[in-house]
Amino acid sequence: METFGNRLRLLREAKGLRQEDIGDIFGFGKSTISQWEKGTREPDFSVVVKLAEYFQVSTDDLLGKKLPVSTGQEGLIAPAQTGQEGSIVSSAEDTRKIPIYDIGNRDEIFAQTNIIGYVPISADIMADYAISMNDDSMLPSIKPEAKVIIRAQETFSNGQAVLAQLPEGTYTIRRATQTDEGGIILTPDNSSYAPQHYNSANLRILGIVTHLITDFT
Repeated sequence: METFGNRLRLLREAKGLRQEDIGDIFGFGKSTISQWEKGTREPDFSVVVKLAEYFQVSTDDLLGKKLPVSTGQEGLIAPAQTGQEGSIVSSAEDTRKIPIYDIGNRDEIFAQTNIIGYVPISADIMADYAISMNDDSMLPSIKPEAKVIIRAQETFSNGQAVLAQLPEGTYTIRRATQTDEGGIILTPDNSSYAPQHYNSANLRILGIVTHLITDFT
């Protein structure tokens, strides 16, 4: 289950910020931010509103409340079209830009220096950043160089496409399945690549895929 603390941490990391950075921005100490993220303390709702505005998400999204998805396509990596969880871009006055990160940067994927561009998306889309696909492991669903739109969260449903950090520190996009033994299987769509089995304690799920952009330049 997503919580305020988990969402805050994931959004903070997606911007390449430390706990003390958030504290400096909003006038709190690092220990307070740490308590928020651990769930041992919660901010006033007025602070939640300011945090949501800063991260460009709704307060419900920041608080970890699951919002309805229009067609149930979230995580199924269908091409972004009008009617599939909202179009990628609707009207100019109702859009926001999210950063595109280079998935090939092993050490600092969410560093400001790893941003290779920005993509505009509709304000109603619950997404936090995009990844530039760097291989053909998810063909035919995701083409190389496609921009993969990600919602930062650690939970997933079996079969959803996720962004995962592997034990050796590299990042990948695969379909994730939880096993009865508590492990996670990461499966590529391209049959030339083999599924990989991991202990869930050694694998970090960073987010789920919500949309694709194949013609963004």
